[in-house]
Amino acid sequence: MRILFLTSSLPYPPNSGANIRVFQFLSLLSLRHSVTLLTYACADEADNALRVTALSKVCTAVHTVPLPPPTGGGKRVRQLVTMFSPLSYQGTHIYSDAMQRRLDELCAEQNFDIIQLETSQLAVFRSESRVPSDRCSDVPTTGRSTSSSSGKNRPSGSACRRAS
Repeated sequence: MRILFLTSSLPYPPNSGANIRVFQFLSLLSLRHSVTLLTYACADEADNALRVTALSKVCTAVHTVPLPPPTGGGKRVRQLVTMFSPLSYQGTHIYSDAMQRRLDELCAEQNFDIIQLETSQLAVFRSESRVPSDRCSDVPTTGRSTSSSSGKNRPSGSACRRAS
């Protein structure tokens, strides 16, 4: 399978809980699958290069995007503003047009079988990738389901749109 992992930071070195978790996922999945990593880069270019090199030994490809600088107003002001927004502070803090563009480019270049968003905050990013209808029956249903043209149940929502 072709798997795209989207994370909010480079998961190397595996020296903290989140980094250990993601690094182990990448390492184990790459034994049998093609794993591509899309993540934000470190501010230090030399450190970024070392981390990408180490992760390239595990992943098929590693793509980084610069982390956007925080917008004005300070953290508490930005948190207050999101109280009146449909997006969480974390979602607005982590979103960048550059990351969305790179995600779109990767999905246009490759047909990923799975796109793994490593944290719920990354759900602010959208993919126009389509899951082929014959794979929809393999997606576990945890809530409402609808019947597809083949009569099989599939989750409602955009995850199982018919491939064109």
